[in-house]
Amino acid sequence: MGREDGTLIAGIMAAEAANESCGLFSAEDVAKYGPVFGRLHECKGKKMKHRQQGNRHTCDFPKRNSSSFTLIELLVVVTILAILASLLLPSLAKARTAARSSTCLNNLKQVGAAWMTYAADADDFLPRMNQPGSRHKKPHWPENTYANGYLPTPEIGDTTVMLCPMGPRTNTWLPTAPNSARDYTYGMANHVEQSLSGWQPTGSSANPPGWRLAPILSPTTRVIAADSRERSAAMQCYFIRPTSNGAAQKTHLRHANKANTLFADGHVSGADFAELVNEYNHVTGAILID
Repeated sequence: MGREDGTLIAGIMAAEAANESCGLFSAEDVAKYGPVFGRLHECKGKKMKHRQQGNRHTCDFPKRNSSSFTLIELLVVVTILAILASLLLPSLAKARTAARSSTCLNNLKQVGAAWMTYAADADDFLPRMNQPGSRHKKPHWPENTYANGYLPTPEIGDTTVMLCPMGPRTNTWLPTAPNSARDYTYGMANHVEQSLSGWQPTGSSANPPGWRLAPILSPTTRVIAADSRERSAAMQCYFIRPTSNGAAQKTHLRHANKANTLFADGHVSGADFAELVNEYNHVTGAILID
């Protein structure tokens, strides 16, 4: 086979590799190299087509659709998407949790602002924790706050700043019966076991249990409300018992092992177990960890 012959066959092979027409060549070329074409292209598989133009022939090789995907390519794409999802989903979950915690802090901030306004109109007293002279009887602090116009009155089933969005059982307003023992809301700190500055420990018609801001000695570290949970009922509760190891009404660490807390000076922050015990007047048994 001469150089010209080799060049012709190489040209045909290059055209096939590029999925292009090999061009026009003579009938003599076809007759001379037909067996070579048969061996190279296996016409049945390649479906090589010859189109006659006078005494010339055109050899067209089938062109592959460049827009199609093979099964392996699709599997690679699916695998990559699965890997990306596994990497992104935990981050998205953390972002959602952080957003809810931020909403909770904002809720407590608004509750604190309402309480401070209430205190300015009530000789420095915060809204009473519950009705004088009767344990747990309503009105509790939520009713005492919104009934006097210091917070919007919530509608049943709606969200409200008096509820943590990550609270157990429900995060919408669901008030209980008038004499029920509980409201599903943030817990006002109740220090019946310990005398603290600013806390009114005994209930009577003249002095219902609750807080008075003026006598509080360390307002920046005095927790007056926090994320709450009723241990047995698994729901938020309108009060917590920071100085009681055995009480069911706990400060609840629900935000990445922190409880969002409201302080007597009006600021809010998240507090972990060590901070609550060492800085914010909690006993260990008064804290609930998920």
